[in-house]
Amino acid sequence: MTLQHRRCHCFMLVIILSSCLRNNSCSKILAIFSTPAKSHQVIFDTILVELSERGHDLTVVTQFPETLENYERIKVISIKGTFKYNTTIEQIYEMSANSYRRTNLNFIDQYNLVNDIFYHENMKPIWNMETKYDLVLTEMFMTDAFLVIPYLYKTPHISLASAVLHPQHSERLGLPDNPSYIPTFVSAATDIMSFVERFENALVSLYTKWYYEYVSHSISNEIIQKKFPNKRIPKIQDLLNNCSLVLTNTHYTINSARPLPPNVVEIGGVHLKTPKKLNGDFEKFLNDSKDGVIYFSMGSILKTSSFPPEKFQAFLKAFAKIPQRILWKIEDESLLRGYKNIRAAAWMPQRDIFDTSRMPKIYKEDSKIALFLH
Repeated sequence: MTLQHRRCHCFMLVIILSSCLRNNSCSKILAIFSTPAKSHQVIFDTILVELSERGHDLTVVTQFPETLENYERIKVISIKGTFKYNTTIEQIYEMSANSYRRTNLNFIDQYNLVNDIFYHENMKPIWNMETKYDLVLTEMFMTDAFLVIPYLYKTPHISLASAVLHPQHSERLGLPDNPSYIPTFVSAATDIMSFVERFENALVSLYTKWYYEYVSHSISNEIIQKKFPNKRIPKIQDLLNNCSLVLTNTHYTINSARPLPPNVVEIGGVHLKTPKKLNGDFEKFLNDSKDGVIYFSMGSILKTSSFPPEKFQAFLKAFAKIPQRILWKIEDESLLRGYKNIRAAAWMPQRDIFDTSRMPKIYKEDSKIALFLH
């Protein structure tokens, strides 16, 4: 055998061994995302799919199983329909006027949701610990009840945040949280606030931390204790500091700058893909709109059916008076049938519609929408 052949064989052996090592180094990952909001899940799906494509095996507990069902390395545990937000337009008005009310409603919804998920039939394999996992992913949002899972499995834990971090998250992460220039998640203020805005922001921040510490943690501990009466599980307060890393869907250019420790990494826009060509219907609607288009959406939580008839008609009358045409994302398209200046759909390719080449034609709510397009 010549030297050249030996070198070739050695090279092939290295490739084979490297391949074997790569296969053996794949991890089993458990991910649980409880919030029934599509704008949250779309961020997480991008990360989950990328992990699967890199050879890791995932078990994903989700409210939106249909988005991950066709991936070979992703096993989906559906909790779809466990809890639905029954948010009405009146509640939106009330929460807009009262930050404390908004905080309370968010926590109440989350803990009704947690209780439903803990006792969901499809969660039995998780609680029975039928599979050993190397890592647990959870959402950092309005509840920490699911921190019991990495504790039970004795695994490292990474949190994903679909939006800005909340005041109650700051202490556990070593995150500076100065309310004089860091607005809370329920505030309409920017980082440049008047004295009154700073004062209100400070009160809301303190109230949120108090409510979380003395109300929501108590509820979480009660749910966990009821679920595991024969196990000695630490209080949620003792599990908060076990998170190794937080990935947050924010970016300082949009959400304003704030100091972040090394364990908090901004990944804003990680889910955004290259815009595709619109189908003929949407493309024609945009091209025929000489005065531009207004994109109008209430998201996936607030349903237009909750609008009182007079308020729904008020929107229609207002849109009829302006020259721009309307793209209206609505759950029931039949409500807008017959309006020539309105193109209604239950789902729209937001990322493709908001392509930069079309932006001069489109009027939108604010620049932060880019972080939630899907």
